[in-house]
Amino acid sequence: MPQPERTGPLRPWRAHRYSHLVRRVKFFYAAPCLLLLAMSGCGTAEVNDQIGVSVEEQMSLTGRSAEQNFAFTERLIRECMAEQGFAHTERTLHSRDFVPYPTIGSWTMELADELGLGVTTTVQGTFDDNILDNPNETLIEQLSPDEYRAWDYAWRGDPSDREHVGCRNQVKREINAAWVDEMQPIQAAYVDMVQTLFADPRLVELDRTWSTCFASAGFGSYESFDDLVKDQQSIAMSLDPGDNEAVTAAEDHERELARAAVRCSESLRQDWLEVWDEYQSDFAETVEIPDIATS
Repeated sequence: MPQPERTGPLRPWRAHRYSHLVRRVKFFYAAPCLLLLAMSGCGTAEVNDQIGVSVEEQMSLTGRSAEQNFAFTERLIRECMAEQGFAHTERTLHSRDFVPYPTIGSWTMELADELGLGVTTTVQGTFDDNILDNPNETLIEQLSPDEYRAWDYAWRGDPSDREHVGCRNQVKREINAAWVDEMQPIQAAYVDMVQTLFADPRLVELDRTWSTCFASAGFGSYESFDDLVKDQQSIAMSLDPGDNEAVTAAEDHERELARAAVRCSESLRQDWLEVWDEYQSDFAETVEIPDIATS
């Protein structure tokens, strides 16, 4: 039986591209729409109220948009399967809302309490962004082995045969290929913008102040908030998900670090957000983010 697809935006804490805001929550397995992006930043309601711009959240397919795109995809998959003589019940995606990548400007005590820094707390899948209801499991259980192989071939195709990709991949390509193509250059431009942002002398100075506070609190020496996150990524990579005791200890320690990190950020947050608002607003004036297909 095929495993339910992991869906929704990637949490690339382990798939580290660059030390910046271009992160979201969980791994992109791209079930809804062949997502190639992992965009994030200051996306909490508190932050959005202050800065008024949410470019990174627009680029991250989350929440209602993800659910609508997934529903549209599932309807077309069902129709494709029916044309080949197979039943397929539309699945339902319940997508979590946008969550920011931890920075001085974005991470709050509420997030620290819930997620730590969102790294080791995801090793065992304890923070699931999306819940996928898959009613086809019941249908599959009623099929004979030969019937299942035929059903699966129609649904998933043959991974070694590019000519037969199956209804699932065919539909996702047809309805989302144009969106992905448009988003790729926007993603590249966004990555460039964030690299420039993090090198801005104003943020470098805020990192120095944060670093001094964090070290004084007895939690180690890190040059920046992001270095702390990268350190937790390394720890998470070494954890055995089956070692409950070790994972729990790492999660507890990460939450402790996150709370200290947020306490050292509180007096700096507004200054950080002012710089972020400046960069984000400038970026918003230079790009037009396409809408994802939802119907």
